[in-house]
Amino acid sequence: MPNRGSALTADELLIGSLLLHHLQLLQFNAHEVGEYVMMEPGQFKQSRSIYIGVAVYPTVSFFNHSCEGGVSRCFVGDTLVVHSVQHLAPGDHIFENYGPVYSHKPLRDRQHWLSSRYWFGCKCVACVEDWPDYDQFDHTKVSIKCQGCGSGITNEASGKNANGDCSSCGKKNNAVELFRQLRTAQELYQSAMHMMDGGEPRKALRLFYRFIEQCRELVVRPNRDLSLCQEAARMCLASLGSLHCIKSKK
Repeated sequence: MPNRGSALTADELLIGSLLLHHLQLLQFNAHEVGEYVMMEPGQFKQSRSIYIGVAVYPTVSFFNHSCEGGVSRCFVGDTLVVHSVQHLAPGDHIFENYGPVYSHKPLRDRQHWLSSRYWFGCKCVACVEDWPDYDQFDHTKVSIKCQGCGSGITNEASGKNANGDCSSCGKKNNAVELFRQLRTAQELYQSAMHMMDGGEPRKALRLFYRFIEQCRELVVRPNRDLSLCQEAARMCLASLGSLHCIKSKK
């Protein structure tokens, strides 16, 4: 070790800078390494991800945070696999989630957690628009997307359709037809959930992605069914990676 006040050698500066760099990565850019645990193969009830370690994945560290999150992370061994769970157009930003999700944690708690852990104030759309969590969500209404400007046209989910005139751009939308398409899309989602409950995650994923794609054209976020669909898709994707079943089927 050099004496106090002596100059560091080039090698010492290099090693010191690498140590500092990786310590900073552990604070802000490390990812948990985990596996998915089920009671029995194909049984998603009581299934969960468990973490068995921490590692630095430099490429994934480039993803910024959103309290909605647009990707699913799962593992095949120590390989981190990232899947999108939302529609992406060329040039779109890809966001992951650093921990707090808008549907489960209110704005104030998310902001406090992100500020204390990652030193930034979140400006994602869920925070800027203060999206409600599941407990606050109004289940009696749904917003369809104006086919002109993309603004929301809110109606009662019971099917009492208004004329569909957009208050933002004035376009006359066929609200009856748009809600019919949404109900058809929701049938896809329900079918996918039945497939998932039946232990068929690959088949369920195909329908989940079809529902996500149709929601892009039909609904304005936040949409409870869309969020639940994305959560279910993440569970299916996780089950296709590293998986541990407590009770194996004979």
